[in-house]
Amino acid sequence: MMANTKGLKVFLSYPADERASARRLQQMLASTDVDIWFDEQSLVPGSSWDSAISSAIDSADVVLYLLGSAPASKSQTLELRRALARNRHSSGPKVIPVFLPGSSPEDLPLALRTVQGIDLREGSSAHVQASRLAAALSEDDRTGDLAEPEEVGDRLRVGGDPDGAIPWYEKALKVAEANLGARHPSVAQLHRKLGAVLVDVARLEEAEARFRQALEVDTEVFGPADSIVAADRTNLATVAMRTGRVEEALDLLQSTVAMFRRDSPVALAAMSNMSAALGRLGRSSEASELAHTVYETRLRTLGPDHPESLSSANNYAATLSDLGRFEEATRVLERTLEGRERVLGPNHPSTLSTLSNLATLYTEQGRLLDARHLQERVFESLLSLYGPHHGEVAQAANNLAMTHARSGDYMRARELLELARTRVRGSPSDGPEIAAATANLGAVLHALGDEDQAMQLFEEALQTYTRLFGAEHSTTKRVAAAIESLGSSSARGDG
Repeated sequence: MMANTKGLKVFLSYPADERASARRLQQMLASTDVDIWFDEQSLVPGSSWDSAISSAIDSADVVLYLLGSAPASKSQTLELRRALARNRHSSGPKVIPVFLPGSSPEDLPLALRTVQGIDLREGSSAHVQASRLAAALSEDDRTGDLAEPEEVGDRLRVGGDPDGAIPWYEKALKVAEANLGARHPSVAQLHRKLGAVLVDVARLEEAEARFRQALEVDTEVFGPADSIVAADRTNLATVAMRTGRVEEALDLLQSTVAMFRRDSPVALAAMSNMSAALGRLGRSSEASELAHTVYETRLRTLGPDHPESLSSANNYAATLSDLGRFEEATRVLERTLEGRERVLGPNHPSTLSTLSNLATLYTEQGRLLDARHLQERVFESLLSLYGPHHGEVAQAANNLAMTHARSGDYMRARELLELARTRVRGSPSDGPEIAAATANLGAVLHALGDEDQAMQLFEEALQTYTRLFGAEHSTTKRVAAAIESLGSSSARGDG
């Protein structure tokens, strides 16, 4: 979903100490169709500065009001007053706060406290910052006005920035509840959208609360057998799966499939998730059979390049891998990768997910160099998209690290795993991604001879996995076995 910013006139208002940040934002927006007024480039020598600035504000569609670590300068305060005065007496510019590193919403002038801002603080790359600016400045294709918060959230989510989408959906939800009431289906839809991006950034407890609110309203409005209600139940099953409640997820999904034709979009979505649940329960043959059914049905009804078909191919390949049918899985994934690169582009998060899965298959087949090349591409692309402090980057670093470890390069593996273990935006410090990096770092340190630190890391990972997945989960058992093996080795005095 491309942001339409053509012809939009934007005035940059910034504190004196943030001139470098303003210059960087001007350069970001220079690649778009925005007509941007920035004093360094727009003021004509010999002209009246006050008159030129007032005229630029009066003709602007948007004033970007930058907040940094220092207070607003006198000139910036005057610029804000001018913009707000124009708004009171005519159709003046819309003022949008932009949060730079070191700023806080508490720093906003009172007149802007209820205005949704653009967050460009720590943890976001230049690419993400540019996309957030473009989305917030985009126009509604139907009205020509600036896009509403829900549409901005949609643009950011489709663009692979769930973190950026969250505050826009929260703003849209607040407005919708005030205007329509809490029991309106449009409000339920916003709960669903907000829940989906919260899942994307691993804020699962909050996501589940949103999905339950959507389910309650939709059931009341549409009845229990409606497709929208089925989608709500599937969303809840997704959260149950992610939090280790696999049997609960399977029950939700089976009851959903029973209500609809098996070739309906609703049933296919539930069956796809059922396949994942069966795989988690060790029922790999059933999981693969179900995934194949979904894949073939979507291929027949939607065509090979439809995003749902490509997603189904990705899931089917995963089940083949679980059965040890690596060559078949590789062929399916290589075709999926070609489709996703063609349809979505080489750096889309879904394309990168397929690349990561393909690298895992190469590893299983001993093709470590091929796997490492793909994982390096995934890691660098995600780092460019999200910056270093993001859960997807941590997972990519974890995967690349273990390929280095299998190749005997334990020092590079250690470096990457220590990066993956840092507290990241979108992934709690005790979440599954960090637990995996913790357990893997323990294995690497054990290989390097640091058994005490290895044991400490394994025990930390075990506590997290037990809490998330339960003591009987295969991952929990694997870490427990590593602890037992390390303890036995230490007791024998093995090196």
